[in-house]
Amino acid sequence: MHWRTLHSYARWSAFYDTPQWHVLRKATLRRYGFRCQKCGATNTELHVDHIRPRSRFPKLAMDPDNLQVLCRACNYAKRGRIADYRHGQVVPPQRIGLTRAECVMFVCAVGALLAAVVSQ
Repeated sequence: MHWRTLHSYARWSAFYDTPQWHVLRKATLRRYGFRCQKCGATNTELHVDHIRPRSRFPKLAMDPDNLQVLCRACNYAKRGRIADYRHGQVVPPQRIGLTRAECVMFVCAVGALLAAVVSQ
């Protein structure tokens, strides 16, 4: 495997393996009711997609307003384009059901991300 491929995978893995991403991913799936925002599929593999691609908009990587739920087929068809399929399909906050610890972890993660961006 080429060293650039390994480097790219290491950066991808470093982001998607963080506890902060796992909390945000879970919150996003709950927020949109575990349903693909484009085709409405529910009983399939669901991806939490960055509306504005993380590769081009790294500062929006942990922004909840830059995330949507897509099934695998719809996400792969999107191919890195900027496409918002949400259509206002947001589940009310009282139905998200995050625990207090998950909320605190998410707020801390967003605060740390903002501090890192400001310090650059």
